[in-house]
Amino acid sequence: MNRSILLVISDFLILSLLALARFDAPVTQESAPTQETESRPGSSLEAELIDILQASLESEREQQASLASELKAAQEHVEAKDQDIQQREQTLDKTLRELEEERLRAAELASQRDILMQEQGQLASDLLRLREQNAVERERLRQAQFQIDEKERALSESRQNLSHIAEEKAAIEKEKQQVLTELKVVETQRTLIEQQLKNTQIEIEIERQQREAAQRRTEELSEGVRILAGTSVEIKDEIRQLQPQTPNALFTEFKRNRVEIEFDTEYPGVFQNRQRATTTKTILISDGRQTYAIFHAKGTPFDLNEITPKYLRMDIKIALGERVFSASEVGFLNIDPRLLVIPIPEDFTPHIETAVYPIVLEPFRFPDAVIIAGDENYFGESSFRVHPQFSRALQMDKRILSRLFGEFSPSTGDLVIAKTGEFMGIMVNADYAGLVDHINITDRIPVGDAFDTGLMTNTLNSLAAKVMR
Repeated sequence: MNRSILLVISDFLILSLLALARFDAPVTQESAPTQETESRPGSSLEAELIDILQASLESEREQQASLASELKAAQEHVEAKDQDIQQREQTLDKTLRELEEERLRAAELASQRDILMQEQGQLASDLLRLREQNAVERERLRQAQFQIDEKERALSESRQNLSHIAEEKAAIEKEKQQVLTELKVVETQRTLIEQQLKNTQIEIEIERQQREAAQRRTEELSEGVRILAGTSVEIKDEIRQLQPQTPNALFTEFKRNRVEIEFDTEYPGVFQNRQRATTTKTILISDGRQTYAIFHAKGTPFDLNEITPKYLRMDIKIALGERVFSASEVGFLNIDPRLLVIPIPEDFTPHIETAVYPIVLEPFRFPDAVIIAGDENYFGESSFRVHPQFSRALQMDKRILSRLFGEFSPSTGDLVIAKTGEFMGIMVNADYAGLVDHINITDRIPVGDAFDTGLMTNTLNSLAAKVMR
């Protein structure tokens, strides 16, 4: 608006100057008074115009002063705006720099995030691999622990075996002392035997005379038998008992009457349970009331001189003709715990196809007996004498003369048959035979379904201690 006013005033001044301007020829001095005289009426107009111009000028000056003041204020405002703009520009530059720094930091963080993502993927892969390795290691650890447990069980069994071996060693040492004592006794007895030799010769002469008397009696009885022509069964039995059978006949009869006992056992091993099947051959005997299978403990699961494992199962079978008998128990005789019997029930006796040997009633009727090896490798006659302290212990001659096998020594488990064909006993060792003239069972071990591991272990340990003494 101020600029439009200035333009109007400028136009007015220009028009006024054009109106006052004279464009005719200049006048001379002579004519000057006339002109002044003529121009005086118009001087007031110029003065007014000048006054107007001065007033306009003053107004213009005031307006210019006001405009200058406004311009100064505007300039100050502009300068303030410029400062504000500069400050804002500085703030904006700072903000831009901060944003740039933030952008760079964000780019760096994005790069670090990508690196972390890669590392996370690698860590996930490593974790998966470690888990697989951990599973493998756990399996290896389980296998190793299983092997350690097995080795510990084997070590425990080895310790038990070592304990048994130590006990056996102590028993052997004790037996050695007993043998030394017995050697001393034997040396003492040797002198007694030499002194008793003459008495023995006298006894032999008496026995010879008794044989001759028995022979004469046999001849008399034979004559009586021929007269009676078989009318008395008792006389026939007496004649059979008085007439001794030959070793060959007894051995032949023995081979026909053999039965086989099978022992089927199971016991713990290092990694799994083990099974063992053993057999032994024997004969059947009878005490007039019940039939038994008798055998020596040697070579069977009941051997008292061996370290037996803790059996978990035991089945015993005896073939009796076409039928197989499964034993329910095994009994130990009071004569010697190394002699065992298996009772045969009455309902099985009709199926027995072999002869049953009666136990001897008069074991000392004849001075000799027939010894037959358990494996049937030899047999022969042997004289015997009763042990001075144990009436059921028969001391057999160590050297036996056989027509077929020559000279041999009896061994553990050999069977002793009386000359009458009756069962007499079993060799409990190389010197003595247990005389079985009756059946008396002291200890029993059930087998089959009723088998008890602890009962068998305790029974065998108790019986072994008795044998040691």
